[in-house]
Parts: sequence; structure tokens; C-alpha cells
Amino acid sequence: MGAETTYWINFKKAYSWQSAFITFLTFILFMPFKGQGQGFYKEKTPRNRTLSFGIGPSFIYADNGGQYSIYNFKWNPSFSLIYEKRFSDHLSFRANTGIQWIESGGNPSQSLIDRWLEKGQAVSFTGVAYFMDFMPMVNLAPVFHHMVRPEFNLYMGIGIGGLYAVTQQTFSMEPTAVSTRAWVWTPTLPFRAGISHSFSKYWDIALEGSLIFTFSDKIDGNTVTQKKNDHLAQAQIVIRKYLSPR
Repeated sequence: MGAETTYWINFKKAYSWQSAFITFLTFILFMPFKGQGQGFYKEKTPRNRTLSFGIGPSFIYADNGGQYSIYNFKWNPSFSLIYEKRFSDHLSFRANTGIQWIESGGNPSQSLIDRWLEKGQAVSFTGVAYFMDFMPMVNLAPVFHHMVRPEFNLYMGIGIGGLYAVTQQTFSMEPTAVSTRAWVWTPTLPFRAGISHSFSKYWDIALEGSLIFTFSDKIDGNTVTQKKNDHLAQAQIVIRKYLSPR
């Protein structure tokens, strides 16, 4: 084998090894960027829809609900299921539904109890209230995209809805008193405000307060003590998930 032939064989071997090495190195280096590029493309479409679950304490403001001036009333749990869709940087629309347990509380005086009984009003009650409402929500800080949303945000809204209460009402202080079941439906004007924190790419957590103003004074079975209607108040921890685009 001549010197020239040996030179070309060694050159081809070296060239083949170098080519393979360069190809492998290029594949290793550019593979992450390709994955990131695909991930960027995947997140290019904003996630404008969220599904949330809320849980927290609540109470009812009612004639026989308790002594509110000294904070002597019953707290009960409430749950919410929330669907929300963003339409602009500051504005979204929410549908909210849930359940709240309600009951009377406090220590009414005997003279007040006698007044209730004289008027044929319920002295105590317990039950549940089912609510549903719709409202626009305004975000203080703009949300341009779910990937670049602010870490903290304040939001609030007011809307319209309805409430259906099912209660057991008692019209006697006797231990053996038989309760009467009652059903009340009323339209509502709900108001909500909260502060949210984005703790991951697709999840938020929020502290939210709600006031549900009703147009009925009969949820508690008592219309004597106050001239105002019965209203609900809630404080909830809300977990929010950004849904995949359609």
C-alpha cells in the first residue's frame, strides 16, 4: 500500500470520527432549544379560562341570627365552584355557584323571644342556602397572558343571581318543639373582592370575601327584629386552575 493511499485512509477515518462527533454534539446542544421552542409554541396561546374551588367560614345576617354588635353569632362552612373567562387585560366574566350552611345564634333576651312568639315568628332555624350568580370581575393589575401575569393582584365585582334556602324553623322554646320546613327563593345582588397570588404556572390561590344581598326577609322565618332583608357573608380560600385552550 503506497504512502498516498495510507494518507487518504487515515484522513477519511479522522474526518468520519470528527463528523460523527460534531453531529452528536450539535444534537445534544440543540435538542433542549428545540424542546423549549415547542414549549414556547404550546404556551403561545393564552389560557383565558379558569376553574376554581372555594372553601371557608360564613354567616347569615338575619333577625334571629345573633347579636352582631358583639360578634355573637354562628359561623358555618361554605363552598363555591367558580368558572371564569378573561375578555381583556382588566376584565373577566364569572359564573359562581355553591352552598352555605346557615343557622340562628346568639342569646336573645326572654322579652325578645316573647315578642317573636307573640307575632308567630321563628325563634330559631337551621338549614342550607344554595346560590348562583354571574358577574363581571375587574383586575387591578392587567393580565396580558397567563405566563406573564402579576404575582399578586386585586380584583372585585358585582353581579346578579339567585338564592334558594331550605330551612327547619322552630316557633317555640320548648325542648320538644317540632320544627317546620320552609323553602325560600330570592334574587340576589352579590359583591366580591379578593387578592390572588400566582404560585405556579397554571395555579393561583386567593383570599376572597363575598356579600350576598338578598331581597327576602323570610329566610330565617322571622321579620320582626330588623327592617332589613336577610343577607349572607363569606370568607373563602380559593384555588384557581388555568384551563388548557380549546
